[in-house]
Amino acid sequence: DLVDAFNLSQPTISHHLTFLKHANLVTSRKEGKQVYYSAKQDNITECCGMLFAKFVPTDINVVEFLESE
Repeated sequence: DLVDAFNLSQPTISHHLTFLKHANLVTSRKEGKQVYYSAKQDNITECCGMLFAKFVPTDINVVEFLESE
């Protein structure tokens, strides 16, 4: 499903999912030859919060930002 959704090769998708698994952002379970992945929502939320805190200015004026678009 991810190969079709992102138009990437299966090995590329597998590589990225392995990276996300090592980062503790997804879990996986194997059934036969198939591997099923699930997002670890709490960890993803925490990760996004850390990125937001690091890269979004704290003094941003939301109204001015939205009006500039």
